[in-house]
Amino acid sequence: MTAGAAEPRERFVRLAAAVRQRRKQLTQIVDEARAALADFADREPPLLELRGIGAILHDFYTGIEHVFETIAPELNGGLPAGEAWHRELLTSMTRPRGRSRSARRWWVTRVLARAGATVQ
Repeated sequence: MTAGAAEPRERFVRLAAAVRQRRKQLTQIVDEARAALADFADREPPLLELRGIGAILHDFYTGIEHVFETIAPELNGGLPAGEAWHRELLTSMTRPRGRSRSARRWWVTRVLARAGATVQ
């Protein structure tokens, strides 16, 4: 195998490792959210604890965004630019454009479904 052929493979191996690490972090966040939901199944959380639950939701959202920021350079050619780059990044990850997009959408949908959310 030539050095040029190994380079893309090595990049994707590193990319896969980074995504796996982020996925572990997301799983921990989802576990925290489930525990919080269980704690407050019978009562409304006090304001301070409600704000803590909001922090868990924020951590989940930014975790998903970090995954997308990690894979966008390889699969999209880079990150979107401009004021609405966050929104464009999220929508670009679920926009169907061939086989890799279908797999990515499946993964995103699966992660969000585990957290009780859906992708429209």
